Amino acid sequence: MSVTIVDASFRRVALPLREPICTARTTLTAREVLIVRLVADDGTLGFGEVSSFTTDWYLPEILDDDEALMPTLLEAVQNREFNDPREVDAALRRVDGAQDLPAARAGVECAVWDIFARRAGMPLAHYLGFTGDKAAGGAVLPLADSDATLAAVCAAVEAGYQRIKVKIASAQDIDKLEAIRQNFPDICLLADANGALSEGDFDSIAHRLDAINCACIEEPISRHPEEELVDFHVRLKKVQERVCTPLCLDESWTNEQELRAALKIGAAGCYAVKICKLGGISTTLDILDEAHQRGIAMWMGGMFDTGISKAAHAALSLHPANAFAGDISDTSRYFTRDLCEPAFALHDGYLDLSRPGLGFYMAQAE
Repeated sequence: MSVTIVDASFRRVALPLREPICTARTTLTAREVLIVRLVADDGTLGFGEVSSFTTDWYLPEILDDDEALMPTLLEAVQNREFNDPREVDAALRRVDGAQDLPAARAGVECAVWDIFARRAGMPLAHYLGFTGDKAAGGAVLPLADSDATLAAVCAAVEAGYQRIKVKIASAQDIDKLEAIRQNFPDICLLADANGALSEGDFDSIAHRLDAINCACIEEPISRHPEEELVDFHVRLKKVQERVCTPLCLDESWTNEQELRAALKIGAAGCYAVKICKLGGISTTLDILDEAHQRGIAMWMGGMFDTGISKAAHAALSLHPANAFAGDISDTSRYFTRDLCEPAFALHDGYLDLSRPGLGFYMAQAE
């Protein structure tokens, strides 16, 4: 099957958040993204999302830079015939400046995968070779005090989520995690420190942390200013040797090269994978395949993104390299409105993946 892209466009959207999202590094009150819309020669639509942020608090790549490059990226695919969506990745990498902007490339490449899967009449997950018609959801809870966090965990569990990720900001939050585990002994519990802990903290919390049986502690320590990446990986690996709970790398890797470097040295016990940081679905598949072959635990992360990006991550969450459910949740948890039709919503803790392609359209793009 060949696909020719006959029209390519994008737009920048700002979605207000229901409540500010607080992490150890920033507070978000709205989420801005770029939405890519491609049209194939038979009229099939494909959508992608550029999920970088407006500032560099999380990634060195920012949305303004992606927006400036996007017209050139779209020129690279428009009026081009592709026989396989993987060909798009190579075409985009040849664009000047695109190597440093993987999120921009990912937005375009995902839209092409969406078209190919829709043309085949298959859900994206099946087009990628996976089985199953639903993806398990995972709730992400913002930074809050213990009482508010417990209430939020209870609400998430009642909504059907069995994987809960809680933001923490210091070693004192171990008390919060213990309270959650005491009240919810069977849930899959993750903690995300966003680099807020130190190596010294593990002297006092290691045994308590292991007793909680968290699936992982995401981004436990920060990379020092001017610290070489390999030195940070060695430092993290030494912390991992002191605790049984898997430590997870997330924002400290920002592109394919940095993730591969961490995997080579074995810096962590597991890794959060995000399509936008890897430049698209093609490279993400390669990374997941290699991790599965090596027995390395992975899982699909999220970036407070819209349903378009979440749908792509949900499809990839069926890859066997995933150790547990990803950051896949109702977009209504964050946004007063999303742009997806139908609404991006889980049922009894699972997302339906039975519709062709990503399974969603943009409400204002058709």
